[in-house]
Amino acid sequence: MITMEPDELIAECQDAIVKVYKEQGLTSLSGLDDKFILNGKNILAWHLEVISMAPKQNDLVHYTKNMDDIFWCSSQLLYFTANLYLYRPHINSPLKHAYLSGNETIYPNFQNIAGRRYDMFADIVCQTAYNYWDRIGDLIASFFPKEIKKDRVYFSTVLDMVPEQFHVGESFSWLQNFRDNGYQELNEKRKQIVHYTTSGTQYKFAHLQSVHSREEIESLQTAREGVADFFKQHIYLTLEGYEKTLLFLSDVSSKLFPAVPD
Repeated sequence: MITMEPDELIAECQDAIVKVYKEQGLTSLSGLDDKFILNGKNILAWHLEVISMAPKQNDLVHYTKNMDDIFWCSSQLLYFTANLYLYRPHINSPLKHAYLSGNETIYPNFQNIAGRRYDMFADIVCQTAYNYWDRIGDLIASFFPKEIKKDRVYFSTVLDMVPEQFHVGESFSWLQNFRDNGYQELNEKRKQIVHYTTSGTQYKFAHLQSVHSREEIESLQTAREGVADFFKQHIYLTLEGYEKTLLFLSDVSSKLFPAVPD
């Protein structure tokens, strides 16, 4: 029997992931080529420019670590979401194994390896997306070290603590709208997974309650398969939200430290 060496197997797996990136149009802040170009702009240089204008005296964030973490979380989100798409075509479906028992049709949940991995990555990618926005919250908070206490720095709360004079402009409005909608939905999913039940367990018990209903099983399976698309959309939101954050902080800096005319 011919077996692959570990490095060959890793390379083949990576090739499969890269293929998913291209097929699904997935990317991260660093890009698939690590050039850090987003919408034609070098965001690595832009990020460094923005944090150079931040208040110097604050203990809310280590700017270099924060920047690296934002980019790292973005890369994780890309990779974990790609794995959802890699496994999705192969996950088990009760609809494919239906059988008649007496006068009732039963739709069994024969969980397979692909299904297990899919649910595992669903949990991981959810927490990764939350981590990303938590780092964005840290960055925003650092521009207001006197107004925001260190133990209150969360993306969900930071925007409310920004002084009212900065509650203007399209970028801040975008961040608020996202916090109240897309982020809230994401965080509800995360809290369910972290504090109550994981994705795999949620699916298992929802299936048990619907084992005789084709309509409910179809709905359950559609929702399960839609998880990949949900996080794909959140990748796009992280990219747009990053730009809005840097635009907002640039505007904050221009008001806090207006340029002195020559």
